[in-house]
Amino acid sequence: MKHWISASIAAVALLAADIAAAQMQTPHGPRGDENTTNSGGAGTGQGKRRSHTMPEIALESDKPPLKLTEVEREAVAQAMVHEHTYQRTPKGFEPRAGVTIPSAIKLNPMPRPLIYAVPRLRQYDYAKLQAETLVIDPMSMRVVDVIPRKYPVTGVPMSPIEWWSTRGRALAGLPPEPAAATTGSGTQQ
Repeated sequence: MKHWISASIAAVALLAADIAAAQMQTPHGPRGDENTTNSGGAGTGQGKRRSHTMPEIALESDKPPLKLTEVEREAVAQAMVHEHTYQRTPKGFEPRAGVTIPSAIKLNPMPRPLIYAVPRLRQYDYAKLQAETLVIDPMSMRVVDVIPRKYPVTGVPMSPIEWWSTRGRALAGLPPEPAAATTGSGTQQ
């Protein structure tokens, strides 16, 4: 009885090993060696490695220049009223057609209703800044068109520290901080 159980266990183990080996085989050789080519060697996968180099991608876009009509520009301005993707204009950035955007600007896909109204905008992204909306080619990261916003953000944007030292403290029922404390140039007395 003992011999029969040990023989059965050995047969099951051998069968499991055969199944595992069969599952590891692919049309290209053992799994994990798909990156090899067979150059006539004795075993599978005994050849030169394929080179996996990516061709260089041209960053220049082959799109024709985008010339929006006044009606299309108005449609973009109207659609951006309902988009809550406002971001500050980075310091030193002058938004105009043809310039490359800085990495601080986050791109957003065009809203669906706008794409339905102006289908050729499907290929472009946008960035909603303080006073304008930029239509951007995402392949070249260049501004294609600058459209003034219907309701631009007025005033100078405040940093969180500036906001807390003035408006935030007022909302919390605290007096505003002294000028020396907000600039960090002096010590409180």
